[in-house]
Amino acid sequence: MRLIRLWLFGLVLATSFACGGPSDGDDGSGTAPASNEASAMPPGPSRGLHGLMTCDTARQVSYATSGLPIVEAYPGAPIVLYLDYDGGQWNSTSYIGIDRDGDPSTFNAEEQEEILTSFERVAKYYAMFNVDVTTDPAVRDAAVAYTWTLVTEQISGGLGKRPGVGRPTTASSLCGASSIRLSNIDKSRRIAHEIGHNFGLYHSGTWDNGTFYEWEDFPGWDGVYGPIMGGGGAGVRNGWALGHSDQDPGDIQDDMAMIAEVITANTGLASGFRDDDFPEAAPTVLCDAGSGAARREGIIETAGDVDSFALSWGGGPVTIEASAPDVSAARLEVEVRDAAGALVAAAGTTDLPTGDYVIRVNSTSIANPPIYDGSGAYPEYGAIGAYVLDVAP
Repeated sequence: MRLIRLWLFGLVLATSFACGGPSDGDDGSGTAPASNEASAMPPGPSRGLHGLMTCDTARQVSYATSGLPIVEAYPGAPIVLYLDYDGGQWNSTSYIGIDRDGDPSTFNAEEQEEILTSFERVAKYYAMFNVDVTTDPAVRDAAVAYTWTLVTEQISGGLGKRPGVGRPTTASSLCGASSIRLSNIDKSRRIAHEIGHNFGLYHSGTWDNGTFYEWEDFPGWDGVYGPIMGGGGAGVRNGWALGHSDQDPGDIQDDMAMIAEVITANTGLASGFRDDDFPEAAPTVLCDAGSGAARREGIIETAGDVDSFALSWGGGPVTIEASAPDVSAARLEVEVRDAAGALVAAAGTTDLPTGDYVIRVNSTSIANPPIYDGSGAYPEYGAIGAYVLDVAP
């Protein structure tokens, strides 16, 4: 068990510096609790980063007696995406869950690693929405509404009920275990796809001379951006789409708007998107990453979101980069502004004088992109989601 805990800590450090709950919990959202952060060296003239915070970086994971990891991504969110890896019912048929060693009643180290990685990936696919991803049935039962995805060794592909958000008594979607294999290029995208059906989404793609093609089947697809509802498992970046569905040549499906609408319909909230984790008007302090570096993980929740961070710099060269971890489809822009608000640098390495600055992170995503018809580059509709900001001397 010690090896698994060490592996998870390494995974979180590699992709996240803020894990746990909505207030600087999962994926760096919010401001970390005061009990988990301590003020570091005050700003001063010496070289390097100053005024950093010591952040709690560990995802909270417990284990059932079977060895099943019990974990959640965004505690307190009103809608839960419940991932069932230990077997259950789809309609009237029972299925086993994940089983690599011939014993579906327990989970060994390899199975735990696959489950935890799959969990993290599904959380990234849905990072912009006000939902909690969990393996805990108690969290599921306490939610306002939920989806229930059963991952099993006994099928390939997957199925998702439409609609499937509510309080189902058996699984509302079914997915083959090959989707979560660490060696599989799919990276649990199939799970996100079937949950998309639960939110009412249809397959996305394009119509050509009266024939509908999902993206991976369309000869004109460039293989770069793979819409989750269009197959997309072989895309370099897999995310949500604004384009045609398989229902009718004239039907346009706005994936993210439809998911958000289902969340608001079930909760009565004004928006189905997650609250802004790092507001533009109140720059957030960076976390101490060790060796003189700093890091924060955040989420670009909507196309117009701008996250801001306080940078107290002692002068000299500094490298500032924002990157999308693992399956996040975010594409990012970085600005560094001085105390007067003037733009002084972008992402990369630059020589900054001693002073206080603000790092602004936003997405290349645009609010009203053209409808994708399979030609040219995919418009920047789905280029939002989880990211990691790194700052180093």
